[in-house]
Formats: sequence, C-alpha cells, structure tokens
Amino acid sequence: MPRKRSPPRLYLDRKRHQWVIRDGTLFVRTGCGERDRAAAEKRLAQYIGHKHKPEPSGAPMIADVLRVYGEQVAPAMKSRRLIAYHMSNILKWWGDKTAAQITMRTCKEYAAARPSQAAAADLKVLKAATDYWHRSEYGPLNFVPVFWKPKPNPPKERWLTKHEAARLLKAAKPYLHLRRMILLGLRTGSRPGVILALRWDQIDLNAGIMRRLAPGAL
Repeated sequence: MPRKRSPPRLYLDRKRHQWVIRDGTLFVRTGCGERDRAAAEKRLAQYIGHKHKPEPSGAPMIADVLRVYGEQVAPAMKSRRLIAYHMSNILKWWGDKTAAQITMRTCKEYAAARPSQAAAADLKVLKAATDYWHRSEYGPLNFVPVFWKPKPNPPKERWLTKHEAARLLKAAKPYLHLRRMILLGLRTGSRPGVILALRWDQIDLNAGIMRRLAPGAL
C-alpha cells in the first residue's frame, strides 16, 4: 500500500534558522525566525485554511472538524477567542488524527501531556466540534467517539503570598503579554479563561474598570 501522506507541518531550517511549511515535497517559507514559533504556527494555519476545504465525511480529520466548528459556530459565541485558544492546543496533538481515533485511551494520553484542567477544557471544545459535525450537513459520523476527561480538581483555599506573586512576575518579565495576564489575574481574581476571552468593550481605561462579563451576558 502507498504510504499515507503527512499533512502540512512546520519544519525548522537550521541553516537559515527559519521555520518553513513542509507539504509533501513542497517547502514554503514562513518568514518567521527560529524564536518566532507562534507566528509560524499562525502562518501554517493560514496555509492549511487556503489550501484545504472540508468535505462531508463519516470519518473526518479532526483538523476539518475544528475548522468547520471554528467557521460556522464559534464566531457567534461570546467565548470565541477562548475557543480559538483551545482549538490551537487541540490541533497540536490531534491535528493529524481522524475523529475515529477519539477514544478513552487517546483522551487519557492527551490529558497526560497537558495540565489536567486545561486538557478537560480542550476536550470539551473537541466534543462540541465533533457533535456539530455529526449533526450538520458534513455528517453523520460512522461511529460514536468515546470521550474521557479528567476529574475536576478539588477547590483550593490557598492564595499566593506577596513574595510568591513577586517571584512569579519577575520570572515573567521577559514575556510582556504573560506578565500582563498575571497582573490582571492577581488584581481582579479572574481565571485565565476569563482574561483570554476579554473584549475591549469590557474595559474602561479612563475609569479603571474591567467587567468580567461581556455586555448583555447573564
């Protein structure tokens, strides 16, 4: 049997210290340096998006399932930015797999590679995307994926001390975006998901006010 072709993926050109997209025998330069992996991943997502259009299937690639959900469902949701964040995590591990490979075993393997509650949130989005594919004109699926997610962590009553918070901010100093996120969390008591889903209409810079819920949300 002919060898299954791998999907487009990032490849580090060590001579030029740049990321390129490898698509079979084709190499496409991203223009992103070795340290700019995040930008290279965005270029890869754009490349895949322009190159490939999902088609109805009973055994689709998970990348197609997420693409359809991201285009048809997520834009109308208040948490669309958070959903995009979860989908980017999912694609790194599940992107070259099919929906038929969603089993208790693979879910546990994924959870072992991520913080437990982060994995649970990712898998929740993956299930929503898979359910939508099954119900939409792209489905139905030929099988029933079996999902598993970690148990919720017990409530925590311990808080960071001022010294621990200062050490955390010092460690994040080279990463301005991360430092800002930590400061927002410390000052407002908000969880990372709330911060990542923030929109500008929830922030009043003049009054120094941040609203956790978007306008109109209950």
